[in-house]
Amino acid sequence: MNQFASILATFVLSAMLALCGCAGQIELAADNQADESVAVEQADEADEAVEAEEPEVVEEDEPFSLTRDDIQINETVSDDASESHAIAARGTSESYSNIEVVKTGDADGDDADFYGTNSAVYAEEGATLDLSDVIVTSDGTHANAVFSYGEGTVINIAHSIIETTANCSGGIMVTGGGTLNATD
Repeated sequence: MNQFASILATFVLSAMLALCGCAGQIELAADNQADESVAVEQADEADEAVEAEEPEVVEEDEPFSLTRDDIQINETVSDDASESHAIAARGTSESYSNIEVVKTGDADGDDADFYGTNSAVYAEEGATLDLSDVIVTSDGTHANAVFSYGEGTVINIAHSIIETTANCSGGIMVTGGGTLNATD
């Protein structure tokens, strides 16, 4: 019987240790699941924070484009003489809109390129020339389209088209300290 009691005691002790061990493991497993749940929640929050920090992708506007159909022309001003201008402002303030300026005629290099002697639209001597909804075309050697020459001279051109087709003809030229502001 002693042997039976001893076996029974060993069995009971083993069972108690097993139960306590299992209980500890169950408690440990529950703690691990809780830790994993917290870790998953923290990872989700971190992902959301990263998503919130990512810059919003902004689609850029298309480049501005203007066609002849976008400008209503009410008048055409033209000049076909060599070394002259279709429009010239000298020391005055002038404004033009809804016109087409056409320049043909040739010139030699330096006077046309540095001083604007053969430009379609020309301003000098402190003039202010405002142009809007204008189409300027030139087709002549050294026939620059829009030319601002000299200190204090300002040309403002907006919502306009400039086309040059012959050799040595700039679309927009500024020399001698002039100013030219072009938009659209």
